[in-house]
Amino acid sequence: MARAFCEQCGFIEKRCICDALIPKFENAIHLLVLRDKSETNHAKNTACLLPLVFSNTTIIDGDAKTIAEELKQINLENSAILYPSQSALILDDAKSAPHKINTLIILDGSWKKAFKLYMSVQTLQTLPCVSFKTVPQNLYRIRSTELSYSLSSFEASVYAIECLEKVQLTGHVSFFQKFIEKQIQLMPESLHSRYQGKP
Repeated sequence: MARAFCEQCGFIEKRCICDALIPKFENAIHLLVLRDKSETNHAKNTACLLPLVFSNTTIIDGDAKTIAEELKQINLENSAILYPSQSALILDDAKSAPHKINTLIILDGSWKKAFKLYMSVQTLQTLPCVSFKTVPQNLYRIRSTELSYSLSSFEASVYAIECLEKVQLTGHVSFFQKFIEKQIQLMPESLHSRYQGKP
């Protein structure tokens, strides 16, 4: 029997997040998400939330070869990758922030997958990288990482847009917190205590 999906948020009905009051923002800077194919149907993947809250968002799924081919069809002028390279410009520091970005590229996947994608797609290595000097607290407590500075794709994108477009997206943060609570509620009860106590 096929699973029923919500027509608005695209999640299966039991994971529908429409009751969380999805915030909308018309971002001037295009968010281009390059998502590792293994993340596409992952229950904890947060990139799927981005098109719901940011109107100017594109997600490309696939392996390095597929993504490389897709990038050939896209105008990457004034694009940058959100990736912490040694030469990355700092978004939350006015002295070193980039002057103009039309497209911000998000590498969606684990650190290992993001690094592999970056190293496998030559086009990405020709683009400037941007990163953060100080990152907000990692809210996505159901992920396996213990690194406080390791943000989910959703959190990193929200903070980047806040820095680049000089806005406060508190509604997006609240929405993400409700999304996390929904995820925890759907877990076996034996796991609730593991995550409910985390900040």
